[in-house]
Amino acid sequence: MKIHISKLKNTLSTVIKENRTIGVVIPGDTYKDTVREIVEYIYADRSNFWLYVTVTKPYESIIKNFQILSNAPNVEFIDCISQAAGIVKRNGRCTFVDSPTLLENVIMEIHRILQKIPSGYDRNVLIDSLTALTIYNEENLITEFFYQLANKITSSNTHLITLFVEKEGPQGFFEKVIHINDEVIEIMSNEINFDLEKEKIMEKEIYGKRKETFKEDRIGW
Repeated sequence: MKIHISKLKNTLSTVIKENRTIGVVIPGDTYKDTVREIVEYIYADRSNFWLYVTVTKPYESIIKNFQILSNAPNVEFIDCISQAAGIVKRNGRCTFVDSPTLLENVIMEIHRILQKIPSGYDRNVLIDSLTALTIYNEENLITEFFYQLANKITSSNTHLITLFVEKEGPQGFFEKVIHINDEVIEIMSNEINFDLEKEKIMEKEIYGKRKETFKEDRIGW
């Protein structure tokens, strides 16, 4: 389904109830706004547990940009890139994987953290983003990783929400992995929204000119 970014929170709340694996396809120009919408959704979803797996930005950057997550007791993090970059600041809410190339370790850490969550909670894993992994790994390894993760998630009463950034990654990669999701949400580009807005303005201007012409014609009768 293709939606405007303003409808993402409501759409997520609906599809999460009906699906285990959800892909969110994001145009590059709406990435930050989309992540902000998801973060606000996570913050409001206090009764459920969320595990935020970041490949795109270090944990510290996420907390700096989205400060509401710094005091959200229902959220933990796995940071796949800070350790390799040597910028780790130890934190009890974040697990640092040695390298984004150690995909088996990522799955192990996800499993370890989910195991300690009481059974009464709905558990959710957010991958930000799968396409960013293509910077560090071969395409076939990421595909295998995603298959394994999705299979483990669907058998453990957990929801998997995976971000895919358009035009990020090798050609054909997106088509190979997107179908693994039960549901796919496509966010409309800001460029499309701008074009639609321009079209509406032009329609109003044309309609206004037609009204003026109609008035002039009637005056001449």
